[in-house]
Amino acid sequence: MSDLQKRNLWVWTNKTESLKPDRKAGESVPLGYLTEGATEYYPYYTWIQKGYVREKVI
Repeated sequence: MSDLQKRNLWVWTNKTESLKPDRKAGESVPLGYLTEGATEYYPYYTWIQKGYVREKVI
């Protein structure tokens, strides 16, 4: 599977924006911050736990 077909389902949250104003809530998390999986990209698990990122609502 090519990189173009891998999905990035993660967006920043309001919590992240309040800590890092350059990261706007609802915007996709850049691939540089994610780990590449077989079919999609994933953030650090702790970011999910702490509420810094969430999955896009499709």
